[in-house]
Amino acid sequence: AYLVFPHGNVVNRFIGAVSDLSNLGYGVTGGIFNVSNDIIPHKLSARLGAAAAFSNVIPPRGTATAPIDNFIGWETNARLVYQLGVFMSLEVHAAYMWLGNYYNSPRVNGDSPTKPLNPFTTFLAFRWLMF
Repeated sequence: AYLVFPHGNVVNRFIGAVSDLSNLGYGVTGGIFNVSNDIIPHKLSARLGAAAAFSNVIPPRGTATAPIDNFIGWETNARLVYQLGVFMSLEVHAAYMWLGNYYNSPRVNGDSPTKPLNPFTTFLAFRWLMF
């Protein structure tokens, strides 16, 4: 997952929708599903994924116009990797997340009265493991 849970390949966005294991003390239950395939064996690979998360506790301070539940959200993501050499790859990543009604709570949003917009990300990564 890229947006529901923190992703280690992104330098300036290591925070996900679930920012820590305790999820602000509310607990978290989630899952990740990925399917991948080598388009060109050992050279070009693709992966499609999905992730979802639920809070174990419904946060307080909901309103009738903005009901709150424990669904944090779900995302879809994709990755395309081209292997340039041994331990060297060029990667393209993308993800989109649909936020749940968990974010209608001002307690979760830093006292903002409105739910944030659905987040998305795209990035290019060059990986090279040097010894």
